[in-house]
Amino acid sequence: MKSILISIAVIAGLIVFVKVTSDTNSDNSSTPTFVAKKVLSEVMIINQDVLLDLGEIPIQGGTVDAEFKFKNNGPDKVSLVYGETSCMCTQAIIKKDNGELSPRIEMQGHGSNGVLKMILEPGEEATLIATFDPMAHGPDAIGPITREVIIKTNSETTPELIFEFQGNVVR
Repeated sequence: MKSILISIAVIAGLIVFVKVTSDTNSDNSSTPTFVAKKVLSEVMIINQDVLLDLGEIPIQGGTVDAEFKFKNNGPDKVSLVYGETSCMCTQAIIKKDNGELSPRIEMQGHGSNGVLKMILEPGEEATLIATFDPMAHGPDAIGPITREVIIKTNSETTPELIFEFQGNVVR
């Protein structure tokens, strides 16, 4: 009888341990949330071209960067909440003038959760640097490409910024 009670106590203890451990792990899982109050400030892309043309990109030439400047033109702080790229061959970062860097921005499901948690002060500028790897799809992936980096904000005026570039991958 005593061994049955000890067995029940051990099993109950294990159940409690597993429950507490799984609850703790679920709080740290997958996508963290970052809630930012909606603001009316507008964020504008400063580059002249809506679609940046990188021209011919040699497939064996290494990665190529496309840089886009953007600015908070409004009176409120703007939160850069989330970012992702349109393809796994493209990664990006945001660099503020004070040197602050965002986490790496990648295609959803390719190593980044996309959460940025960056603030643009009124009048502040930043640079999005998109890095395209022409070899990411293999040595035969030549021809025209168009890629996007999408940034979500808490601005009601510009809830989403789309930075787009194109080029022609050649041998």
